[in-house]
Amino acid sequence: MNTTINTISTKDENSNLTKEQLKKYQFFSYFSSFASQAVIGTLVAFWNVVSNSGKYDKLSKEEVIKKFIQQTEIKQNLINYFNQCWKRFHLKSDDYVFAKMSMIMFYGKFKHESCAFGFVWDFIQNMLKLTLLCSHTINFTNRNLLIQSVKYIVEIALEIHKDDIINKVWGCDDNCKVYVFKSNEDFLYFTK
Repeated sequence: MNTTINTISTKDENSNLTKEQLKKYQFFSYFSSFASQAVIGTLVAFWNVVSNSGKYDKLSKEEVIKKFIQQTEIKQNLINYFNQCWKRFHLKSDDYVFAKMSMIMFYGKFKHESCAFGFVWDFIQNMLKLTLLCSHTINFTNRNLLIQSVKYIVEIALEIHKDDIINKVWGCDDNCKVYVFKSNEDFLYFTK
């Protein structure tokens, strides 16, 4: 089964959509791309540690999966990645992060970067948890198979939540807590 995430594919499909609906689908397209990369990259980074460091050489596949499910190292990897995205966005030092988050802010009607990053963070955490719950289906034998199996789970998670993401009321409101970027501070802190 091959799930398609990019919902904006043909002119005929879009002809009956309002401008507002098109913006929501555009938002989903940028959001899903960024979220997928974050989760897949985090799990590949964990796999690289497992396979290259010798750290888990004496563990069976089942023990590696158990370690995988415990999440501590993986969650820390995701937090580190997200903090780097926060900094790179503000410093404009990563074209991919800057472009994707700018479009997420624009199509999501976010006024504050911290609100957009907070929204993305909430969903990415949930996607990671779902992926970890499905870890018995992930192929740990090599990097490419790991990427394929994680990508499949992430695509399903996005497809399941697509309507919620697209139909949610977007943007900032008067209750938003704005976090001002400071180059020496992280956006997120690890807590167990």
